[in-house]
Amino acid sequence: MRKFFGILIGILVVLCLCGCINSNKEAVKEEKITLAGGTALVPIMEEAGKEFMKKHPNVKVVVSGGGSGFGIKQVGEGLVDIGMASRDVKPAEMEKYSDLKVYNIGLEDNSLSYLFENITHFVFEAQEDLIKLYDLRVLEKIPVKDIMTKDMIVINENDTISKLRQYIDKYRHMGYPVVDNIGKLVGIVTFNDLGKEGRYIRDIMTPKKDLILISLETSASESQSIMAKNDVGRLLVVDDDGNLVGLVSRGDIVKTYQVYSRKTSKIQRCARITNFYFYDVDKDAKLKKLTDDLILLMGGRDYHVSEKEDYIETLTKDWEPLAKIMKKDNKIDHISLTTKSVDVSGQKIVMEILATIEKYAFEEIVVTDHITLIDEKSSIQRVITDMTLFKESKKTFGTITIRSDF
Repeated sequence: MRKFFGILIGILVVLCLCGCINSNKEAVKEEKITLAGGTALVPIMEEAGKEFMKKHPNVKVVVSGGGSGFGIKQVGEGLVDIGMASRDVKPAEMEKYSDLKVYNIGLEDNSLSYLFENITHFVFEAQEDLIKLYDLRVLEKIPVKDIMTKDMIVINENDTISKLRQYIDKYRHMGYPVVDNIGKLVGIVTFNDLGKEGRYIRDIMTPKKDLILISLETSASESQSIMAKNDVGRLLVVDDDGNLVGLVSRGDIVKTYQVYSRKTSKIQRCARITNFYFYDVDKDAKLKKLTDDLILLMGGRDYHVSEKEDYIETLTKDWEPLAKIMKKDNKIDHISLTTKSVDVSGQKIVMEILATIEKYAFEEIVVTDHITLIDEKSSIQRVITDMTLFKESKKTFGTITIRSDF
């Protein structure tokens, strides 16, 4: 199941891949997600794992500590799926493990604009992986009989080892099925077998009883997983009677992936609702002044402001929803923004609203940010952020959840 390889810095990231986890109630093979690293992050990741396993009982989440450096090393070497660190990844570590994806979610800052900048960065980073997951779903529907090599070059078990060298030089393939004198499959021999002692192919080949054989209906995705799990570069395909009918290699999987995958996935629609909840000893007084300032700001920008019984509503110049200042018991309770963009930094009015909120220096601000994305592949991706900004410590803590429905 190793679809994500990343480092979590400082706080929790939950990746709920609804389109990738088998939700059938039938018995399925147990999958595993492994995490290791900073001990400070272990408790929250264990709780997140429990919640994840409730929804996906066929997936086991295993969390262990060991320290930030250990977590980075483990994920860098491919020994765990996700590494956890309570510090930045060092340049030397990034150089050594160049394939790492670093998701910096524990922020040493309590600026709203900085928070949204990091959410935007995270969404775009995660989307690349979600595109790959979509393409893997496509591969699940393609049987190997449609992509395998049917006209195979085989070698006889009684041929000498020098014949294998000739084949490699001539055909540029690193492995060949081995057959007996009547054409029955008896094994496979590869370039790596040339280091073994023997005179004939039968002396150095891997016998049929030790081979991993797949059927014609095995999916391209499952074939890829079998190769990765067993560290082999090719699989032999047999029919129901055990006769050799084809060969599928890593190269075949890559070519199929390239044909069916699309390197970009354009977002067709984005719906975003952001709620701000405030906590302060002077909360009511600050919220009243903040409301006055926001009404003045948005009204002065020619937005449509109207007061209802339970809220004050602001609409854009095109009469689209922008902001609601919600009331409860005749007092201002929280503020809700509605936008249609992953990156709000380009929307001047939104940035002005954030700056106005920050001006009042609330002791705590809880932000819940829900983004729904629909891309050109008709997959729905939901990004749910729950963050708390603390004035005194100037730190931000919380969670980002990615859900994808293909």
